[in-house]
Amino acid sequence: MRDPNAREYLVYDSNTLIAYVAIVFGSTGHGRYWVGDKEGIASIDIFILKQKFLKRGYGTRIITEVSGHLLSLSYIYRVSLDPSPGNRIAIRFYEKAGFVQIGLFRNMEGEPSRMMIKERTQP
Repeated sequence: MRDPNAREYLVYDSNTLIAYVAIVFGSTGHGRYWVGDKEGIASIDIFILKQKFLKRGYGTRIITEVSGHLLSLSYIYRVSLDPSPGNRIAIRFYEKAGFVQIGLFRNMEGEPSRMMIKERTQP
């Protein structure tokens, strides 16, 4: 990623690379899509790198820890992600993690995506 508002992470279990996580903060000015206000939003992309790492709890731990950490930051109130509309397994997974579907749109690559968000709950 060449976006100055992006952060990239590699997730390991011991010495084994499990996943890639990208987080983009706020509006980047590079055609990034946003829902509502541009400030206070972080967008997440998570890629589990091999099929054998699916259904082993890695995705649940990653989405729970990353979204929880982001929403604990005083300047972030919403986390978004955009799975493919046909990826029903991912959509259901994100719903179980507290994300809600808010609509369809075209992502930066022009492909259809399902916008999902999770917002900070009031104490």
